[in-house]
Amino acid sequence: MQSVARLPSHVLSGFMDRAIKAGIDPSRVHILEASTDDVRADLLERGRVVMHAKNFGGRRPQLMPQQGQARRPGSSGQARLEENYFYSSRRFPSGGDNTIGGGTLTAGNFPLFNKGLGEDGSGLGFPTGFTLGQAETNLEVGGYLPQGSNFVASQLGVSFNSDVSTADLAQFMDVACLNFSKSGGQFGMLHGPVKMWPGGMGVAGYAAAAVGGTPLSQTAAHNGAADIRAVRTLRIPRILREKEVFNYSLFITRTARAKDGVAIALTSFVVATIWLFGGQKTSIPS
Repeated sequence: MQSVARLPSHVLSGFMDRAIKAGIDPSRVHILEASTDDVRADLLERGRVVMHAKNFGGRRPQLMPQQGQARRPGSSGQARLEENYFYSSRRFPSGGDNTIGGGTLTAGNFPLFNKGLGEDGSGLGFPTGFTLGQAETNLEVGGYLPQGSNFVASQLGVSFNSDVSTADLAQFMDVACLNFSKSGGQFGMLHGPVKMWPGGMGVAGYAAAAVGGTPLSQTAAHNGAADIRAVRTLRIPRILREKEVFNYSLFITRTARAKDGVAIALTSFVVATIWLFGGQKTSIPS
């Protein structure tokens, strides 16, 4: 047996990932630390092994709940673990109606995941009175996961409406960046342009022919290849716990192209979707 201090960090992260996917509450997991020499000494001197808890991630929980430990109110003590998507969408540019006008973008930070199902989508760039449905998000409550629900993301991508034009998408991917923050902004990560986070989705696999002398003009635009395998897999999973406030956002760096200073003008609205795929653990109500 090897001391925890000598184990690479990715081994510990992998262990935590497997534990969570197996349905074990991460807040009840700790690592037991003892070297091979300590184990041998205990066996020789006491005939048994004494293990000491290693403080992992600032917690001293245990793998299994203690006997007599109180259950969370409203929970049966059981949970269901499934693989699923977790996603939120936003329209660019923002507009009170469906008239795009000049199609210019506004520089700044535009959060997603801050509105849930059935809520007004005008805060996410959609027209006034627009109600968010499952096509836009599956977040039940805006801003955080509801009580009794945890999510471990193993994939992360940014996809777009299936009929987005090549020119509009190309401009947007050059100026839009993906950001993440939680704990009221105390922790944050700048993930870079969205083109670094392929969506693996889109309309593809068809052929089109010119008819009556009309030039062939059909296109299919994607953020990356339209193949679900062509996405970024997270070797270190992103863990989102119940009622933990977090934020994914799209940051528009500028309103003109960096290469030549020409103003960006979208010909049609662009709907961007940030999605995560992984294990969703939901407590079963009592």
